[in-house]
Amino acid sequence: MTRTTFPTRKAATLLAYLVTHPGNHSREKLLEIFWPELELDPARHALSMALSHLRNALERDFTQPKGTLLRASRDSIGLETAAYSTDMGSLPAGFDTERLLPGFYDDWVLKLRQHIAETVPPASSTTPLSLEPLPAALVPFLGRHELRGSLPGLLASTRLLTLVGTGGVGKTRLALELLRDFEAEGKSVAWVELAALTDPETILDRAAINLGLKNDEALVHALRQSPLLLGLDNCEHLIEGAAQAVRRLLRACPLLTVLATSREPLHVTGETLVRVPCLTEAESIELFCGRAVQAQPGWELIPQERPLLAQICQRLDGLPLALELAATQLRRQTLPELAQHLEGSTIALPSGNRGGAPRQQTVQAAIAWSYQLLSEPEKELFVRLALFLGGWTREAASALGSERLDTQNLLDELVDKSLIQLDRSERGRRYYFLETIREFAQARLAELPPETALALRRKHLEFYYALAESGPGMLSNTNHLWVHQLDPEQDNVRQALSFCRIDQPERAVSFCNFLTPYWATRASFREQKQQCLETLAQFKAPPMTPAFVRFLNDLCANLQVQANWEEASAVLALLPPDVQDLLTLSSRAMLAFNQGQLEKSHELFMQSFQEAQRHGTPEQQASALTNQASVLIAQRKLAEARDALTQARALTTVPAYQTSGFALVDLLEGKLASARAVLQGKLADDLARNYHYEHAYTITLFALLALHEGSFQQAAQLFGASMSWETYQGQHIQEPERSLRASKMAFLKTTLGEIEFATAFSQGEYLPLEQTLALLTAPCGTV
Repeated sequence: MTRTTFPTRKAATLLAYLVTHPGNHSREKLLEIFWPELELDPARHALSMALSHLRNALERDFTQPKGTLLRASRDSIGLETAAYSTDMGSLPAGFDTERLLPGFYDDWVLKLRQHIAETVPPASSTTPLSLEPLPAALVPFLGRHELRGSLPGLLASTRLLTLVGTGGVGKTRLALELLRDFEAEGKSVAWVELAALTDPETILDRAAINLGLKNDEALVHALRQSPLLLGLDNCEHLIEGAAQAVRRLLRACPLLTVLATSREPLHVTGETLVRVPCLTEAESIELFCGRAVQAQPGWELIPQERPLLAQICQRLDGLPLALELAATQLRRQTLPELAQHLEGSTIALPSGNRGGAPRQQTVQAAIAWSYQLLSEPEKELFVRLALFLGGWTREAASALGSERLDTQNLLDELVDKSLIQLDRSERGRRYYFLETIREFAQARLAELPPETALALRRKHLEFYYALAESGPGMLSNTNHLWVHQLDPEQDNVRQALSFCRIDQPERAVSFCNFLTPYWATRASFREQKQQCLETLAQFKAPPMTPAFVRFLNDLCANLQVQANWEEASAVLALLPPDVQDLLTLSSRAMLAFNQGQLEKSHELFMQSFQEAQRHGTPEQQASALTNQASVLIAQRKLAEARDALTQARALTTVPAYQTSGFALVDLLEGKLASARAVLQGKLADDLARNYHYEHAYTITLFALLALHEGSFQQAAQLFGASMSWETYQGQHIQEPERSLRASKMAFLKTTLGEIEFATAFSQGEYLPLEQTLALLTAPCGTV
């Protein structure tokens, strides 16, 4: 049943307002919007009549109890949000706002149309996806012929297909094979692994990164425009967050289809479930024989032993993971010996999921059985490796070993027995557990005596503390090599730092100090803030050691990057007034600068330079002069600023840190050709060092250059891109660039007009880095 007409136009208008503005609204607000010309009592009566008409039209006609659809109290009015839905959140690019509430011209309708016109991208704005190749198949796909053949038809009739089954049943491999089939047909597919994630809020960010985009908003924008089959693997440990992410994407992106794997349904409207069963006897034998030949070339199943193999497959419940682990044992055992061993080695482990599902226990039994076949040294190393998160290197494994363990050979043995995986890439060899095997190993780790576990955690801490301490510093030309080494170790570093805070709080302060150059290079400002504040919370009375003074100054700098001036001031206040070291003077100077106190910051930066001359290094002197130049630029003392930058460059071995200042001076002096040449060099340097922190600054400087060259549209786009990078990185560019950007954006709004500026700005916000770089290098007026 539908209703398209209402007794009065006011009733229809009120309903339209409540639908497009979810939530409760005060009666006074509604009176001002809909009956501004009436006195208070007549207006209240008119509102009551309109509500009565709506109740009759909605609740009575649809036979709903009173209050089910329309909530009205003495103070407020609203619709029950669960009782209706709209397509307001998924309007297509180029949406014609005149199609919204046609025939209505109230002020609030016009404002709503204007808001949509400013937020919905134009039809011509497209964001191409950067689709990475699917993970290569390392072994042939065996079995599942009938199920595999049925899935394309299901995907043609649903937008969310979830493969559900126990761990080790082969959901991931089946999903990847299906995606490869679609890719072979020329269709766009993408794959996102969620197993390593621990925070459900990062699901869409991970998907965006995999597709070459900056954030979840850019992801939604891009997926609205292009058809895509998106695979989401291992949703079960983040089930609520995964469901929310999928629900959002499907509502906003009508061209998207999702193929998910999970141990339980997502329970999203429209979801089609396919329960992936254990393999049939024939499929199990096919898989076992295929893997056995790979494990032991030349092995062949003789007809007399086929019934025995069928018994083994039945014993292992036809679970692919268990079958593959069993097949590798044929290097050491005959098939009869394997069958005999299995008869007495079914190990039931406590289930980690709801209700202890039998199939979950069976997977664990297969892993436990494989574990029992290990030698004692192999078992010991296997359990120790469970301490790692997100994988490890050979060096890290050796750090957790002992004198009696031949760690390097044992690692190779564990890889050979399929209990750990080896990933060979350009960055070297890296080991990791499959998820189900990792859970088993962690259960064994938890059974160790407390003193043994504590000793292992301290070894883990020592390795990653030393790795952090080995960093050459931000001002080193080799900093990027150390950063690349730390990139895959972030889960391990976090775990080590978390343990260090409890076990050795003062050492955790130094740990944070060592990690600061990494966090800055990778623009991980939110991460740094969280880790440092959690470390600071361990101290009731902070010790004023040199390490702690540096820690507080680094935290103050981090808070300033995020424009948290009050928090930065509070952190500095922890330092006694008589602390006048170089770092503290610089922090106080930068805080004064960012708060607009130019004379005070000028004086403090001068003091920090003098302190660096007395007790610091040439690099610290260069840093102080570079900061001093920023103040001089803000004061428009450009000649003095150029002199300070020139002095700084003569003192440093990393001249790139003065490049922004030289470019800005050139811009303000009108030397545009020189500014462009300087910025092009800076951009190349940033990309070569993979220096994420500088992206927002570099893009802002290019935007200023485009504006000075007269390319106003390009400047607006680049301002949008720079602010998008700020949001993505959790930073705010500091002075003098921040004030310059604000003033020039105001100029562009006036020059271009609000709508034209907003359109160009929005286009820049959604540009992936590759397109932003193309915009930076394009000649003036060509974009």
